[in-house]
Amino acid sequence: SHFLHCNILQIKSFLSFTIQSSTELEINLLKIMKLSFTKVSLTNILILFNCLFIIFSMIVLTFGVIPQIYLLKFANILHGVRPSIFPIVCFTGSFVIIVACVGIIGLMKGGKCLLTMHFIALIIATIIDISTATLSAIKQNEFLTKAGHVLNDSSKLYYKNRLYATEFDLMHITFKCCNVKNDYSLLGTLHLIPESCTHGTDIYKQQCNEPLNKYVRYYIDILIY
Repeated sequence: SHFLHCNILQIKSFLSFTIQSSTELEINLLKIMKLSFTKVSLTNILILFNCLFIIFSMIVLTFGVIPQIYLLKFANILHGVRPSIFPIVCFTGSFVIIVACVGIIGLMKGGKCLLTMHFIALIIATIIDISTATLSAIKQNEFLTKAGHVLNDSSKLYYKNRLYATEFDLMHITFKCCNVKNDYSLLGTLHLIPESCTHGTDIYKQQCNEPLNKYVRYYIDILIY
């Protein structure tokens, strides 16, 4: 009877230990699963954010490239004058796309070094974009002034340089303007107003740098705001 009682106690003790161990194991497994689920969810969220960064950067890149391609039509008479924000956003946009792709690879592979470089690069690109946007907002009339000076200088060669004449004609027709000041600097030796400066009997009186600046400001405002 005493032996049987001891066995029963041992069995109860064993069962109690087994149940306790099983409970602890279940709790630990739940904790591991919860941590694993949280890690996977966080990784997926970060990958999604990087994909959004890529899409946003492609949009920014597009608005930085389009006006530059358009300004190439007048590259000679403008002497390469363009708002600095366009090449900068093209660089940062391309840079962020590469960085975001590296970040996605790092998140998938779990590379801490890649992720660290990824976050540092994103911070640097963000600082550059904010600084550029701020400077562009402050110097709103910089392109207007520079383009005005350059176009006035180039207009003096209208009748001497056929390439300049072609670009000016295109600018006059496109923007309904004429780069003629009160001193009629564009008249040249022939003393004629270019046909591209006229619409019927009317002569365009607006300086070309003004509508050109409006075109450029449209894209700058999109990039800033």
